[in-house]
Amino acid sequence: MQKKLLMAFCCAACFATTAFAQSDPATFPVFNYYADIWKQAKSAIAAKDSTFITSYNKIIHDADSMMLQGPWTVMDKTTLAASGNKHDFYGIGIYLWPDPSKSNGLPYLSLDGQTNPATQGPAYDDNRFQTMQRCVEQMGFAYYFTQNAKYAQKIDSVVKVWFLNPATKMNPNMNYAQAWPGVSTGRPEGIIASRTNRGLLDAVSLIKGTTYWSKTSDDTLNKWFSDYLNWLSTNSMALQEKNATNNHGTWYDVQAAYYALYLGKTDVATTILNGVKTRINTQIDTNGDQPQESARTRPLHYLCFNLEAMFRLARMAEFVNIDLWNYKGPKGQSLKKALDYIAPYADSSVHWTRNVDPAADPFDYTEFLPMLRMGTIKYGGTNYEKQLKKLPNQKVVLALRDFTLFAIPAPTSVNHAAATPDRLAGGVRGVQKGAEIRYYSLSGRLIHTLGNNAPAENGVCIRSIFLNHATEFEREAVLRR
Repeated sequence: MQKKLLMAFCCAACFATTAFAQSDPATFPVFNYYADIWKQAKSAIAAKDSTFITSYNKIIHDADSMMLQGPWTVMDKTTLAASGNKHDFYGIGIYLWPDPSKSNGLPYLSLDGQTNPATQGPAYDDNRFQTMQRCVEQMGFAYYFTQNAKYAQKIDSVVKVWFLNPATKMNPNMNYAQAWPGVSTGRPEGIIASRTNRGLLDAVSLIKGTTYWSKTSDDTLNKWFSDYLNWLSTNSMALQEKNATNNHGTWYDVQAAYYALYLGKTDVATTILNGVKTRINTQIDTNGDQPQESARTRPLHYLCFNLEAMFRLARMAEFVNIDLWNYKGPKGQSLKKALDYIAPYADSSVHWTRNVDPAADPFDYTEFLPMLRMGTIKYGGTNYEKQLKKLPNQKVVLALRDFTLFAIPAPTSVNHAAATPDRLAGGVRGVQKGAEIRYYSLSGRLIHTLGNNAPAENGVCIRSIFLNHATEFEREAVLRR
């Protein structure tokens, strides 16, 4: 199952479509999430809001479990890359299998969509790399919500072993990732394995300025990622990945843009993120299909996987004042069309029948969660939330994801036509005489009912319902102190 981490908290502004953009780095130095949403969630947890407690406890339980694991290092693999240097990351393609007709199995056969479990074993770096990254991000979540030193110290120790200590660190390249035994010592496609470094760097950002993360460590880690970004930008194999016209090229952009933002190279990030418009133009059809993804043996997975990458790029583009969420290509191509194309299939009773290989890995329906929730945040309405409720086995789905994805309730109804500009973000203005405004907390609990004035609790209020004569509608609102 693809291990994906959440793009954003469910919006504390009741799904207002405005971005927080440039204010984020100064107040909350991460590029995957929204500062206001994390702060709202933290306030709700402190207030023991029942909507959050179960999921919050799960995050802490998972973090505490991972405290007993690791640290991990490339030196632990039991094989060597073609370089003969254990510091070089080494893995083989997940869909590659030994040829049973050959005594040595070479060259390996490609069975698209069928994961060879040996590729995730101790011989190679892939599994420990992903586990290390998930651990650090989980510690970042736990540290932010608890400020417990043990989580910050775990981040420090794990990151040092993988990236910083001379005896155990990984070299800043992916020259030998997704090797094809009997064919090649490494392939451009292997670069996708490092896509989850973003969550790791977000976690490091959360402990910067504390006693748990030194300036020396910070400088050394910055140097590592600067070297890696340089490798991504100049290595011939990496440039092949950049030029890929499917999910591999999209995830390349996610990495390069993130590292550029993290390192303060805004001009580099701007160039990359402007280029995403070309990806939207060429990878999404006028009807919303992503032909290169839907042609695969696991079409729903790859449709979700590529769109998730595009959504992550759209989030990062907010930091350089580029709006990809609402961009439309010359033939009407857009992120929203791509989401609308796949959204019906969140209902497991609606079957995708095209190109599916029954021998391929089964589809994980939780892959719909980030896109559908962000669809509600960015495009409004209730359709995407309705589709979320159709996902199979809701209890299992919710258990698989951090509470940040689903805990804040979706709106029950939104009438965008009625939400006139004078009723938008910044407080209540222009309400007709006799109107009643009901303010709700993060958990959907009614906290105040009154006329024109916002309640004192508006710092944690995420939505309001106007009752104006016979008309009832929810207003998109960012209610600030």
